[in-house]
Amino acid sequence: MIPKRNVLNKLILLLLIKLSDKVNGATRLQKLVFSVQSEGRKNKYLTFNYKFVRWHYGPYCKELTDDIDFLFKSGLITNEDNCFELKEKGLNIIQDIDLDILEIINKEGYLQEILNRYNNLDIVVLLGRIYDDYNIEKDYEMGDVILPVLSFYECEYE
Repeated sequence: MIPKRNVLNKLILLLLIKLSDKVNGATRLQKLVFSVQSEGRKNKYLTFNYKFVRWHYGPYCKELTDDIDFLFKSGLITNEDNCFELKEKGLNIIQDIDLDILEIINKEGYLQEILNRYNNLDIVVLLGRIYDDYNIEKDYEMGDVILPVLSFYECEYE
């Protein structure tokens, strides 16, 4: 059984932070989640379901900011000097998730592939790559929706 959208988003976020060991900066985390969601939808994988808009530093999602804050206040992640890492409590949640769900979420290792592609880039280089790879400047004006939230019936998973 697939969890509800808001729960699934938080579980994938925990898994993404776990796979990365740490994520340096909220802007970087926003871009990683955007890329995972974009690639996941393109390949019909079970993925994040956030509404991203074009904002000052590329794709941005207010709900994602709120989810990060929730995970921090719940003691599941740390945020020291704007560096996000999984705490033991967050790791325990990931370890308790059904392995079938984890395999579906990280189908063909695509989360790790995106982390390998983007996570260690200098932030200025990362922003440029996200803009280029997803045609952000060319196709979207400030405030335009880049990725909408999809209803359960619009989501396609293989």
